[in-house]
Amino acid sequence: MEPDRDTMENPFKTEEIPAASGKEKVAGKQPVTSLDPQVAAAAQALSLAMGITRAEATEMILARQAAAKAAE
Repeated sequence: MEPDRDTMENPFKTEEIPAASGKEKVAGKQPVTSLDPQVAAAAQALSLAMGITRAEATEMILARQAAAKAAE
């Protein structure tokens, strides 16, 4: 007998992230209110690959971009 698909737990759950109101402050940093779609997609992929949050992945990507820009 196969399990009922309506009651099965979804193994591919996505993390729900509340929309930023622009008022939050995290560790004294200003929140990112608009993000380049490529950065957002890369952060999603990186977070899944590394098992970290999207916020951590976004911070890593933006730090690398800033370092590359400073090295120019």
